[in-house]
This record gives sequence, C-alpha cells and structure tokens, in this order.
Amino acid sequence: TVTVGDKTTTEDITPEAEQPALTVEKKADKEKDVKAGETINYTITVTNTGNVTLTDISVEDTLNKLDKDGKELSTESLDIYEDAEYKTKVTSIDKLEVKGENNVSSKTLYAKYKVTQEDIDNQVKLSNTATANNTPSDPAETEVEDATPGYNIEKTATLEGTSKDKAEVGDSIKYIITVENTGNVTLHDIIVTDATMNKSTTVETLNVNSGKVLVIEFTHIVEESDFK
Repeated sequence: TVTVGDKTTTEDITPEAEQPALTVEKKADKEKDVKAGETINYTITVTNTGNVTLTDISVEDTLNKLDKDGKELSTESLDIYEDAEYKTKVTSIDKLEVKGENNVSSKTLYAKYKVTQEDIDNQVKLSNTATANNTPSDPAETEVEDATPGYNIEKTATLEGTSKDKAEVGDSIKYIITVENTGNVTLHDIIVTDATMNKSTTVETLNVNSGKVLVIEFTHIVEESDFK
C-alpha cells in the first residue's frame, strides 16, 4: 500500500515462483593412453542454477566400462570425496545457496579410478557419469592404451658334469626354454615347441610383467647320431 497526500494505492506483489535447478559437470584428468596401474582423477562440480537454496543434495558416481563398439561390459559405483586428497567420503551436499545470476553457488567433489590389467586386456572405454538429485552430468570418457601383444622365447643349453667346451658322446646337456611376456596384454594358450628334441607344451596364461617363465626343461644324453 502506498499513500500520497490523501490518495492511497494498493498493489498486490506476487513473489517469484520457486524454480529449483542445478547442473552437474564431470571432468577427468586423463582422456587417452592410460596404462594399467595409473589412476584417473575426477572432479564433480554441482552448481545451483535455480532461485532457491538447495539442501541435502544426493550425489552418486557411476563408472561404465564399454567395449570398442560402445556395448556396456560392466558398471560400478565410485566413492565420492569432499577433498582432493581422498580422505573424507560423502554421499550428499548439505547446502547450495543462491547467489545471483553471475555469482552462482557451486561445490566441487572428487572421485578416482585405478585402471586394471583387465581393462587393458578388454580394451575398454571408461565412461564416468556423476548424478546430483537425479540430474546427470555428461559422461567423462577415457580410453586405455592400445593393446600391443608381444613375447620373447629363449632357449639355453648347459653341458653338465664337465668343463669341456664341446659335447661328446655320453655327455649330458640340460636344456631350458623360457617365455617372457613383453607386451601390455595378458597372453593365453601359447604353444611352445622344440621340434628338434620333440618337446612341446602349452602355456595357458602369461601375465604382463611376470618376467621369464620356465616352460620346458629337459636333459639330453649325447648320442652318435647327434653328430650326423
């Protein structure tokens, strides 16, 4: 009500309608060529873009592992922390106040994921999405390093029980065959064959960084026929 002189004017003022709203932004510090054992650090920024204070805002973080065709292989939830040192876990934000159009109120949270050897073997794409009050972020996507399979096979011979430089009939020679995974992916069902000595075996699994693995060991007694 406004009074000017002997005139009084009354005007109804309708308050602005409440419009709660928020946005969620997800970022990863690594986007490609991530190796097994490396950690991807994520930031989650939740911003109050509405006109009312938001309270008790639930937050979740979901990691999807996709194959090269985009098909989902697995899904897991990541812990969310309120600090970049990953000390204090949280599941919600207590309050986000309204601070005006250009001075919005936001909160940054943190998550992390350590890439596994299985991720490299499966050549997955890591697609991570954060959600606050059922509002999802755009996914932050990271590609692991390309698969580069490789191995090295080594055969050694040792003349046993003698200091001679050359073997003679009746001498004993010990043979050892080792295989080493020199690539970045796990190898399976490797057939190792020594055609000369008619020896063969199958290595079911050869892990990355496992060093030289003994696959065949045998002793041969030198015969006359060996010199023919």
